[in-house]
Formats: sequence, structure tokens, C-alpha cells
Amino acid sequence: SIKASTSIGFPHYASPTPSDGSPLEIDFVGNGNKSRMTFTGADITVSEVKLILPTNISGNFTVLIKTHSSVTNNKVTAWTSHYGTSGTDSTGVLFPNGSKPVITQTQDRMDIFSFYWDSNEKKCYGVATQNFAV
Repeated sequence: SIKASTSIGFPHYASPTPSDGSPLEIDFVGNGNKSRMTFTGADITVSEVKLILPTNISGNFTVLIKTHSSVTNNKVTAWTSHYGTSGTDSTGVLFPNGSKPVITQTQDRMDIFSFYWDSNEKKCYGVATQNFAV
């Protein structure tokens, strides 16, 4: 059995702010299993979200995506999982029916992207729960 003298929490960190046409790294190895990505501008297309995942640990990882802008056309072109000694090995994230969800295009809404990383098979599975009012 395990007994904790204090509450056990899970780290949550803010990823860098997305910029148009650029990739964005979310480092789950160095920063815990939860991240928040916030679109503060409008019409931003992130070319690739790179999920940096542990080489030898399987588990669940979460990315919260919030849109602040009143003009919305924010996109993520690709989701990839990266692993290995320096995160150089990569594979695409697998979504149900083979299609990645589109980010909610409404001001002050939150999408929750949940990922399961299978470190044995080196596969990352993703689903989204979307359009929460915040």
C-alpha cells in the first residue's frame, strides 16, 4: 500500500503561445502530464503540435486549448508524438475514424484533448471533448 502525508498533485504547465505557421512543442517528459495552450490572436495555424512523450512510460496526457480571440480561425495542421533519447523519433497521433478534431472556433471556449501514449507500441491515441464555455 501507499500512504501519502500530503496531497498528490499532477503538474500543469502553460505551453508556449502558438504563433502562425510555426510548430509548437509540448514537453510532457520535463513538465508533467497536463498542458494549456492558449490562442491569444486570430487566424493562427500551428503547423504541428509535437507531443514530447516518455520513452519507457505509458500513460494519459492532456492538452487544454483555449481561444481568447473574437475573430476565430485557429487551426492545428498536425499532431505528432515524439520520443527517444532526444524526442527525435516520431509518429502521427491516431484519432478515431482517422480524422483529427477541429479546434472550436468560438471566443472564450475550451477544448480538452486527451492522449494515451503506449510506450511499448510507440503509438499515441487522441480524443477531444470540445466547446466548453469558460
